[in-house]
Amino acid sequence: MRKCLALLIVFVLVAGLTFAQGPERLKKITKKTEMPYEAEYSSKFRMGDDRHSFKILEVWKDYEENMLDRNLEYFADDVTMEFPDGTRITGLEKLMEETKKHRDRLDNYQSKIVSYVSLKSVDKDEDWVAVWGEDIYTDEEGNKVVSPIHEVWRFNKEGKIDFMKQYHAMAIPDEVAPDYENMNRNDDDDDW
Repeated sequence: MRKCLALLIVFVLVAGLTFAQGPERLKKITKKTEMPYEAEYSSKFRMGDDRHSFKILEVWKDYEENMLDRNLEYFADDVTMEFPDGTRITGLEKLMEETKKHRDRLDNYQSKIVSYVSLKSVDKDEDWVAVWGEDIYTDEEGNKVVSPIHEVWRFNKEGKIDFMKQYHAMAIPDEVAPDYENMNRNDDDDDW
């Protein structure tokens, strides 16, 4: 019994020291250049201006309510948007024309915001908003569609939206839509 207790104590001490030290490669990370990849655009961000998030969420609400002309002053005249199918639209007039056509094809449309954050690229001096959410609508066959979406929006120096890139995941059948409030997690874990 004493041997087992002694072995257990030694094991706990060794395990504790091992986990306290962590992987050696992580200890050596001190600069951006030591990361496995270098960011093509930027890796130097800080929290940004929440007024930008407010504008983007209003634009999402405008789309949901099919009131696309409500906040046109938020957009630069030369705004560019890139969509998951490879479509790129430049110019506010063309963007509104195409967006209205697309929105008119969606029945029972709802937006669900999962998360958003305003960011400031320190080295590029640009303001961004990242949004994660879901498009929920009825398709042309009458099926309910839940489609995860991620967008990044950029603001110019005048505080107007001048760029947006959208990413979409495959649609999720309605009966297995994710429950973001109760994701698989250990409720005993104090880190949550």
